Amino acid sequence: MLLYSQVSEKKFKPYWYMIFPLVYVVIFMLCPPAGYFGYFFIFVAYSFFANPHGNKLFNLFIGVYPIVILSLLGRLLAYHIFPLVGIAVYNEVNISIYDLLIDALTFPFYILIIKTLKLDFNDLKKGFERNFFNRMLLVVDVSMLVYMLIISVLMIFGEKISHADYLRGHINDIYILLFFVMLLYLNSTSKEKLKEEILKQKDIQLSELSNYSHHIENLYGEIRSFRHDYINILTSIKVGIDNKDIDAIKSVYEGVLGDSGKQLYNSKFDIAKLSNIKNDAVKSVLSAKLIEAHSRGVEIAIEIEDAVYDFKIDLLDFIKVMSILCDNAIEASLESELPKLTVALILDGEALILVVENSTVDERVNISNIFEEGYSSKGEGRGIGLHNVREILAKYPFSSVSTRSADYLFSQTITFRK
Repeated sequence: MLLYSQVSEKKFKPYWYMIFPLVYVVIFMLCPPAGYFGYFFIFVAYSFFANPHGNKLFNLFIGVYPIVILSLLGRLLAYHIFPLVGIAVYNEVNISIYDLLIDALTFPFYILIIKTLKLDFNDLKKGFERNFFNRMLLVVDVSMLVYMLIISVLMIFGEKISHADYLRGHINDIYILLFFVMLLYLNSTSKEKLKEEILKQKDIQLSELSNYSHHIENLYGEIRSFRHDYINILTSIKVGIDNKDIDAIKSVYEGVLGDSGKQLYNSKFDIAKLSNIKNDAVKSVLSAKLIEAHSRGVEIAIEIEDAVYDFKIDLLDFIKVMSILCDNAIEASLESELPKLTVALILDGEALILVVENSTVDERVNISNIFEEGYSSKGEGRGIGLHNVREILAKYPFSSVSTRSADYLFSQTITFRK
Protein backbone atom coordinates (compact mmCIF):
# COMPACT_ATOMS: atom_id res chain seq x y z
CA MET A 1 0.00 0.00 0.00
CA LEU A 2 2.90 2.36 0.74
CA LEU A 3 4.49 1.57 -2.63
CA TYR A 4 1.18 2.04 -4.43
CA SER A 5 0.54 5.36 -2.68
CA GLN A 6 4.02 6.59 -3.62
CA VAL A 7 3.76 5.81 -7.33
CA SER A 8 0.08 6.72 -7.83
CA GLU A 9 0.01 9.75 -5.49
CA LYS A 10 -3.16 8.25 -3.99
CA LYS A 11 -3.28 9.03 -0.28
CA PHE A 12 -4.97 6.44 1.91
CA LYS A 13 -6.49 7.29 5.27
CA PRO A 14 -4.29 5.95 8.11
CA TYR A 15 -6.95 3.46 9.27
CA TRP A 16 -6.90 1.72 5.86
CA TYR A 17 -3.35 0.62 6.57
CA MET A 18 -4.80 -1.47 9.41
CA ILE A 19 -8.17 -2.49 8.00
CA PHE A 20 -7.05 -3.68 4.57
CA PRO A 21 -4.22 -5.99 5.76
CA LEU A 22 -6.56 -7.57 8.35
CA VAL A 23 -9.24 -8.17 5.71
CA TYR A 24 -6.63 -9.61 3.39
CA VAL A 25 -5.34 -12.00 6.08
CA VAL A 26 -8.89 -13.24 6.74
CA ILE A 27 -9.46 -13.83 2.99
CA PHE A 28 -6.12 -15.65 2.74
CA MET A 29 -6.96 -17.90 5.71
CA LEU A 30 -10.46 -18.71 4.45
CA CYS A 31 -9.47 -19.23 0.81
CA PRO A 32 -5.68 -19.31 0.21
CA PRO A 33 -5.92 -19.33 -3.65
CA ALA A 34 -8.12 -16.20 -3.59
CA GLY A 35 -5.70 -14.50 -1.23
CA TYR A 36 -2.64 -15.53 -3.25
CA PHE A 37 -3.90 -14.49 -6.69
CA GLY A 38 -5.87 -11.53 -5.32
CA TYR A 39 -2.57 -10.15 -4.01
CA PHE A 40 -1.32 -9.76 -7.58
CA PHE A 41 -4.38 -8.00 -8.98
CA ILE A 42 -6.03 -6.05 -6.14
CA PHE A 43 -4.20 -2.81 -6.96
CA VAL A 44 -4.77 -3.25 -10.69
CA ALA A 45 -8.51 -3.51 -10.04
CA TYR A 46 -8.39 -0.52 -7.69
CA SER A 47 -6.50 1.59 -10.27
CA PHE A 48 -9.13 0.99 -12.92
CA PHE A 49 -11.91 1.63 -10.40
CA ALA A 50 -10.37 4.89 -9.12
CA ASN A 51 -9.44 6.21 -12.56
CA PRO A 52 -11.87 4.64 -15.08
CA HIS A 53 -11.21 7.20 -17.83
CA GLY A 54 -7.44 7.36 -17.39
CA ASN A 55 -4.68 5.82 -19.48
CA LYS A 56 -5.32 2.05 -19.25
CA LEU A 57 -1.65 1.15 -19.68
CA PHE A 58 -0.77 3.53 -16.85
CA ASN A 59 -3.50 2.06 -14.62
CA LEU A 60 -2.02 -1.38 -15.23
CA PHE A 61 1.49 -0.07 -14.53
CA ILE A 62 0.71 1.50 -11.14
CA GLY A 63 -1.33 -1.57 -10.17
CA VAL A 64 1.42 -4.10 -10.89
CA TYR A 65 4.36 -1.88 -9.93
CA PRO A 66 4.13 -2.30 -6.10
CA ILE A 67 4.02 -6.11 -6.38
CA VAL A 68 7.01 -6.21 -8.72
CA ILE A 69 9.05 -3.77 -6.61
CA LEU A 70 8.35 -5.74 -3.44
CA SER A 71 9.42 -8.93 -5.17
CA LEU A 72 12.54 -7.46 -6.77
CA LEU A 73 13.84 -5.61 -3.74
CA GLY A 74 12.83 -8.32 -1.30
CA ARG A 75 14.88 -10.88 -3.19
CA LEU A 76 17.73 -8.40 -3.62
CA LEU A 77 17.84 -8.04 0.16
CA ALA A 78 17.59 -11.80 0.71
CA TYR A 79 20.08 -12.96 -1.94
CA HIS A 80 22.66 -10.16 -1.78
CA ILE A 81 22.29 -7.58 1.03
CA PHE A 82 21.66 -9.90 3.99
CA PRO A 83 24.52 -12.29 3.09
CA LEU A 84 26.89 -9.29 3.17
CA VAL A 85 26.15 -8.91 6.90
CA GLY A 86 26.29 -12.64 7.57
CA ILE A 87 22.59 -13.52 7.41
CA ALA A 88 21.80 -16.57 5.27
CA VAL A 89 18.04 -16.16 5.10
CA TYR A 90 17.11 -19.37 3.32
CA ASN A 91 19.33 -21.52 5.52
CA GLU A 92 17.62 -20.46 8.76
CA VAL A 93 15.04 -22.63 10.50
CA ASN A 94 12.68 -19.77 11.29
CA ILE A 95 12.31 -18.14 7.87
CA SER A 96 9.19 -16.10 8.76
CA ILE A 97 11.19 -13.72 10.99
CA TYR A 98 13.41 -12.80 8.06
CA ASP A 99 10.41 -12.52 5.74
CA LEU A 100 8.99 -9.90 8.12
CA LEU A 101 12.35 -8.16 8.27
CA ILE A 102 12.59 -8.10 4.46
CA ASP A 103 9.06 -6.66 4.15
CA ALA A 104 9.83 -4.03 6.79
CA LEU A 105 13.05 -2.94 5.06
CA THR A 106 11.79 -3.01 1.47
CA PHE A 107 10.03 0.38 1.48
CA PRO A 108 12.88 2.43 3.04
CA PHE A 109 15.32 0.55 0.77
CA TYR A 110 13.13 1.47 -2.21
CA ILE A 111 13.00 5.16 -1.19
CA LEU A 112 16.80 5.14 -0.92
CA ILE A 113 17.12 3.71 -4.44
CA ILE A 114 14.75 6.16 -6.17
CA LYS A 115 16.36 9.10 -4.34
CA THR A 116 19.77 7.89 -5.45
CA LEU A 117 18.64 7.36 -9.05
CA LYS A 118 16.65 10.66 -8.94
CA LEU A 119 13.50 9.05 -10.30
CA ASP A 120 10.72 11.65 -10.38
CA PHE A 121 7.35 9.90 -10.60
CA ASN A 122 5.57 13.22 -10.97
CA ASP A 123 7.31 13.81 -14.33
CA LEU A 124 6.87 10.14 -15.22
CA LYS A 125 3.16 10.30 -14.48
CA LYS A 126 2.74 13.45 -16.60
CA GLY A 127 4.56 11.73 -19.46
CA PHE A 128 2.24 8.71 -19.24
CA GLU A 129 -0.86 10.92 -19.05
CA ARG A 130 0.25 12.81 -22.17
CA ASN A 131 0.83 9.51 -24.03
CA PHE A 132 4.48 10.32 -24.73
CA PHE A 133 5.50 6.67 -24.87
CA ASN A 134 2.56 4.28 -24.87
CA ARG A 135 4.54 1.64 -26.77
CA MET A 136 7.34 1.70 -24.24
CA LEU A 137 4.81 1.59 -21.40
CA LEU A 138 3.23 -1.46 -23.03
CA VAL A 139 6.67 -3.15 -23.09
CA VAL A 140 7.18 -2.35 -19.39
CA ASP A 141 3.71 -3.66 -18.45
CA VAL A 142 4.20 -6.89 -20.40
CA SER A 143 7.68 -7.40 -18.90
CA MET A 144 6.28 -6.99 -15.36
CA LEU A 145 3.48 -9.49 -16.03
CA VAL A 146 5.92 -12.01 -17.54
CA TYR A 147 8.28 -11.58 -14.57
CA MET A 148 5.42 -12.16 -12.10
CA LEU A 149 4.27 -15.23 -14.03
CA ILE A 150 7.74 -16.81 -14.13
CA ILE A 151 8.43 -16.14 -10.44
CA SER A 152 4.99 -17.50 -9.46
CA VAL A 153 5.53 -20.68 -11.47
CA LEU A 154 8.96 -21.20 -9.90
CA MET A 155 7.46 -20.72 -6.42
CA ILE A 156 4.35 -22.88 -6.89
CA PHE A 157 6.16 -25.71 -8.67
CA GLY A 158 9.52 -25.18 -6.95
CA GLU A 159 9.73 -28.75 -5.68
CA LYS A 160 9.28 -30.14 -9.18
CA ILE A 161 11.75 -27.74 -10.86
CA SER A 162 15.41 -28.33 -10.17
CA HIS A 163 17.36 -25.35 -8.85
CA ALA A 164 14.18 -23.24 -8.62
CA ASP A 165 15.70 -20.94 -5.97
CA TYR A 166 18.81 -20.51 -8.08
CA LEU A 167 16.72 -19.62 -11.14
CA ARG A 168 14.58 -17.15 -9.18
CA GLY A 169 17.71 -15.42 -7.91
CA HIS A 170 19.24 -15.01 -11.36
CA ILE A 171 15.97 -13.94 -12.98
CA ASN A 172 15.60 -11.36 -10.23
CA ASP A 173 19.16 -10.04 -10.79
CA ILE A 174 18.63 -9.69 -14.52
CA TYR A 175 15.18 -8.13 -14.32
CA ILE A 176 15.95 -5.65 -11.55
CA LEU A 177 18.68 -4.12 -13.73
CA LEU A 178 16.45 -4.14 -16.80
CA PHE A 179 13.48 -2.71 -14.88
CA PHE A 180 15.29 0.26 -13.38
CA VAL A 181 17.05 0.99 -16.68
CA MET A 182 13.61 1.20 -18.32
CA LEU A 183 12.36 3.49 -15.53
CA LEU A 184 15.40 5.76 -15.89
CA TYR A 185 14.90 5.93 -19.65
CA LEU A 186 11.19 6.75 -19.30
CA ASN A 187 11.92 9.33 -16.61
CA SER A 188 14.60 11.16 -18.59
CA THR A 189 12.53 11.01 -21.80
CA SER A 190 9.48 12.35 -19.98
CA LYS A 191 11.47 15.26 -18.53
CA GLU A 192 12.85 16.19 -21.96
CA LYS A 193 9.45 16.01 -23.65
CA LEU A 194 7.83 18.04 -20.87
CA LYS A 195 10.52 20.70 -21.28
CA GLU A 196 9.93 20.75 -25.05
CA GLU A 197 6.18 21.04 -24.49
CA ILE A 198 6.64 23.93 -22.05
CA LEU A 199 9.02 25.75 -24.42
CA LYS A 200 6.65 25.23 -27.35
CA GLN A 201 3.73 26.45 -25.25
CA LYS A 202 5.71 29.51 -24.19
CA ASP A 203 6.51 30.34 -27.83
CA ILE A 204 2.81 30.06 -28.70
CA GLN A 205 1.85 32.18 -25.71
CA LEU A 206 4.39 34.89 -26.58
CA SER A 207 3.09 35.03 -30.13
CA GLU A 208 -0.53 35.18 -28.97
CA LEU A 209 0.29 37.73 -26.28
CA SER A 210 1.94 39.86 -28.93
CA ASN A 211 -1.20 39.60 -31.09
CA TYR A 212 -3.31 40.53 -28.06
CA SER A 213 -1.12 43.57 -27.35
CA HIS A 214 -1.40 44.70 -30.99
CA HIS A 215 -5.15 44.24 -30.84
CA ILE A 216 -5.41 46.36 -27.67
CA GLU A 217 -3.17 49.01 -29.27
CA ASN A 218 -5.50 49.14 -32.27
CA LEU A 219 -8.49 49.53 -29.93
CA TYR A 220 -6.78 52.38 -28.13
CA GLY A 221 -6.02 53.93 -31.53
CA GLU A 222 -9.68 53.75 -32.48
CA ILE A 223 -10.72 55.24 -29.15
CA ARG A 224 -8.25 58.12 -29.63
CA SER A 225 -9.76 58.62 -33.08
CA PHE A 226 -13.24 58.73 -31.53
CA ARG A 227 -12.01 61.30 -29.05
CA HIS A 228 -10.73 63.52 -31.86
CA ASP A 229 -13.97 63.09 -33.80
CA TYR A 230 -16.06 63.84 -30.73
CA ILE A 231 -14.27 67.16 -30.21
CA ASN A 232 -15.30 68.13 -33.74
CA ILE A 233 -18.82 66.80 -33.13
CA LEU A 234 -19.20 68.79 -29.92
CA THR A 235 -17.96 71.87 -31.75
CA SER A 236 -20.66 71.34 -34.40
CA ILE A 237 -23.29 70.88 -31.72
CA LYS A 238 -22.15 74.06 -29.97
CA VAL A 239 -22.56 76.00 -33.22
CA GLY A 240 -26.07 74.56 -33.55
CA ILE A 241 -26.87 75.50 -29.94
CA ASP A 242 -25.49 79.02 -30.40
CA ASN A 243 -27.63 79.43 -33.52
CA LYS A 244 -30.57 77.64 -31.86
CA ASP A 245 -30.64 75.38 -34.91
CA ILE A 246 -32.37 72.19 -33.70
CA ASP A 247 -32.29 70.64 -37.18
CA ALA A 248 -28.48 70.98 -37.29
CA ILE A 249 -28.12 69.38 -33.84
CA LYS A 250 -30.47 66.54 -34.85
CA SER A 251 -28.52 66.00 -38.07
CA VAL A 252 -25.21 65.74 -36.19
CA TYR A 253 -26.65 63.26 -33.71
CA GLU A 254 -28.34 61.00 -36.28
CA GLY A 255 -25.53 61.15 -38.82
CA VAL A 256 -22.50 60.89 -36.56
CA LEU A 257 -23.23 60.03 -32.95
CA GLY A 258 -25.56 57.13 -33.78
CA ASP A 259 -23.04 55.29 -35.96
CA SER A 260 -20.06 55.95 -33.70
CA GLY A 261 -22.03 54.73 -30.68
CA LYS A 262 -22.71 51.46 -32.47
CA GLN A 263 -19.05 51.22 -33.31
CA LEU A 264 -18.08 51.65 -29.65
CA TYR A 265 -20.41 48.82 -28.72
CA ASN A 266 -18.80 46.51 -31.28
CA SER A 267 -17.98 43.10 -29.75
CA LYS A 268 -14.27 43.47 -30.43
CA PHE A 269 -14.12 46.03 -27.63
CA ASP A 270 -15.19 43.27 -25.20
CA ILE A 271 -11.73 41.75 -25.58
CA ALA A 272 -10.43 44.53 -23.34
CA LYS A 273 -12.19 42.70 -20.49
CA LEU A 274 -9.39 40.12 -20.63
CA SER A 275 -7.39 42.50 -18.48
CA ASN A 276 -9.10 40.86 -15.50
CA ILE A 277 -7.19 37.64 -16.26
CA LYS A 278 -4.00 38.00 -14.24
CA ASN A 279 -2.04 35.31 -16.05
CA ASP A 280 -0.40 36.19 -19.36
CA ALA A 281 -0.50 32.62 -20.69
CA VAL A 282 -4.27 32.22 -20.22
CA LYS A 283 -4.92 35.79 -21.38
CA SER A 284 -2.90 35.36 -24.57
CA VAL A 285 -4.45 32.01 -25.52
CA LEU A 286 -8.02 33.16 -24.89
CA SER A 287 -7.44 36.44 -26.74
CA ALA A 288 -6.10 34.50 -29.73
CA LYS A 289 -9.25 32.35 -29.81
CA LEU A 290 -11.55 35.38 -29.52
CA ILE A 291 -9.69 37.40 -32.15
CA GLU A 292 -9.82 34.38 -34.47
CA ALA A 293 -13.58 34.08 -33.89
CA HIS A 294 -14.14 37.79 -34.51
CA SER A 295 -12.05 37.70 -37.69
CA ARG A 296 -14.20 34.81 -38.98
CA GLY A 297 -17.41 36.76 -38.47
CA VAL A 298 -18.47 35.35 -35.11
CA GLU A 299 -20.16 37.76 -32.71
CA ILE A 300 -18.34 37.46 -29.39
CA ALA A 301 -19.32 38.30 -25.84
CA ILE A 302 -17.04 38.11 -22.80
CA GLU A 303 -17.90 38.09 -19.12
CA ILE A 304 -14.97 38.40 -16.71
CA GLU A 305 -16.04 40.74 -13.94
CA ASP A 306 -13.55 39.69 -11.23
CA ALA A 307 -9.77 39.51 -11.27
CA VAL A 308 -8.77 35.86 -11.80
CA TYR A 309 -5.43 34.78 -10.35
CA ASP A 310 -5.96 31.14 -9.38
CA PHE A 311 -7.17 28.63 -11.97
CA LYS A 312 -7.59 25.78 -9.43
CA ILE A 313 -5.89 23.14 -11.61
CA ASP A 314 -2.57 22.76 -13.41
CA LEU A 315 -2.19 25.81 -15.68
CA LEU A 316 -1.37 23.76 -18.79
CA ASP A 317 -4.41 21.55 -18.20
CA PHE A 318 -6.65 24.63 -17.82
CA ILE A 319 -5.32 26.08 -21.08
CA LYS A 320 -5.89 22.77 -22.89
CA VAL A 321 -9.49 22.51 -21.66
CA MET A 322 -10.24 26.14 -22.50
CA SER A 323 -8.65 25.84 -25.96
CA ILE A 324 -10.57 22.67 -26.85
CA LEU A 325 -13.91 24.18 -25.80
CA CYS A 326 -13.24 27.43 -27.68
CA ASP A 327 -12.09 25.65 -30.85
CA ASN A 328 -15.18 23.43 -30.84
CA ALA A 329 -17.46 26.40 -30.13
CA ILE A 330 -16.01 28.49 -32.97
CA GLU A 331 -16.34 25.66 -35.50
CA ALA A 332 -19.91 24.85 -34.42
CA SER A 333 -21.04 28.51 -34.39
CA LEU A 334 -19.81 29.05 -37.97
CA GLU A 335 -22.36 26.48 -39.15
CA SER A 336 -25.23 28.46 -37.63
CA GLU A 337 -27.11 31.27 -39.31
CA LEU A 338 -25.94 33.93 -36.83
CA PRO A 339 -22.56 32.80 -35.39
CA LYS A 340 -22.23 33.69 -31.71
CA LEU A 341 -19.68 32.82 -29.05
CA THR A 342 -19.82 33.66 -25.35
CA VAL A 343 -16.99 33.01 -22.90
CA ALA A 344 -17.32 33.66 -19.17
CA LEU A 345 -14.97 33.22 -16.22
CA ILE A 346 -16.86 33.51 -12.95
CA LEU A 347 -15.55 33.36 -9.39
CA ASP A 348 -17.96 31.57 -7.08
CA GLY A 349 -16.49 31.30 -3.61
CA GLU A 350 -13.64 28.80 -3.75
CA ALA A 351 -14.60 27.69 -7.28
CA LEU A 352 -13.78 29.05 -10.73
CA ILE A 353 -16.46 28.53 -13.38
CA LEU A 354 -15.67 28.49 -17.10
CA VAL A 355 -18.64 28.83 -19.45
CA VAL A 356 -18.30 28.50 -23.22
CA GLU A 357 -21.52 28.92 -25.22
CA ASN A 358 -22.05 28.96 -28.97
CA SER A 359 -24.88 29.14 -31.47
CA THR A 360 -25.80 25.93 -33.31
CA VAL A 361 -27.36 25.05 -36.63
CA ASP A 362 -29.82 22.68 -34.91
CA GLU A 363 -32.24 23.70 -32.21
CA ARG A 364 -30.93 20.94 -29.94
CA VAL A 365 -27.72 18.89 -30.11
CA ASN A 366 -27.56 15.31 -28.85
CA ILE A 367 -25.22 15.49 -25.85
CA SER A 368 -25.45 11.89 -24.61
CA ASN A 369 -22.21 10.67 -26.22
CA ILE A 370 -20.18 13.81 -26.82
CA PHE A 371 -17.37 12.83 -24.44
CA GLU A 372 -16.84 9.39 -25.97
CA GLU A 373 -13.56 8.94 -27.84
CA GLY A 374 -14.04 9.38 -31.59
CA TYR A 375 -17.64 10.62 -31.31
CA SER A 376 -18.68 13.79 -33.12
CA SER A 377 -21.86 15.14 -34.60
CA LYS A 378 -19.67 16.27 -37.54
CA GLY A 379 -18.58 12.77 -38.48
CA GLU A 380 -16.44 9.83 -37.43
CA GLY A 381 -13.10 10.51 -35.74
CA ARG A 382 -13.86 14.13 -34.81
CA GLY A 383 -14.49 13.68 -31.06
CA ILE A 384 -10.94 13.49 -29.73
CA GLY A 385 -11.06 16.96 -28.18
CA LEU A 386 -13.90 16.45 -25.72
CA HIS A 387 -12.60 12.99 -24.83
CA ASN A 388 -9.34 14.68 -23.87
CA VAL A 389 -11.27 17.17 -21.75
CA ARG A 390 -12.84 14.30 -19.82
CA GLU A 391 -9.44 12.64 -19.33
CA ILE A 392 -7.93 15.89 -18.03
CA LEU A 393 -10.80 16.52 -15.62
CA ALA A 394 -10.54 12.92 -14.37
CA LYS A 395 -7.34 14.01 -12.61
CA TYR A 396 -9.30 16.59 -10.60
CA PRO A 397 -12.08 14.81 -8.67
CA PHE A 398 -13.47 18.06 -7.23
CA SER A 399 -14.03 19.56 -10.69
CA SER A 400 -17.19 18.95 -12.69
CA VAL A 401 -18.65 19.58 -16.13
CA SER A 402 -22.22 20.12 -17.26
CA THR A 403 -23.51 20.39 -20.82
CA ARG A 404 -26.70 21.99 -22.11
CA SER A 405 -28.25 22.36 -25.54
CA ALA A 406 -31.51 24.19 -26.28
CA ASP A 407 -32.91 27.05 -28.39
CA TYR A 408 -30.06 26.86 -30.93
CA LEU A 409 -27.46 27.32 -28.17
CA PHE A 410 -24.90 24.83 -26.89
CA SER A 411 -23.05 25.52 -23.64
CA GLN A 412 -20.50 23.75 -21.50
CA THR A 413 -19.92 24.80 -17.91
CA ILE A 414 -16.87 23.54 -16.05
CA THR A 415 -16.49 24.18 -12.35
CA PHE A 416 -12.87 23.98 -11.18
CA ARG A 417 -12.20 23.27 -7.52
CA LYS A 418 -9.07 22.26 -5.65
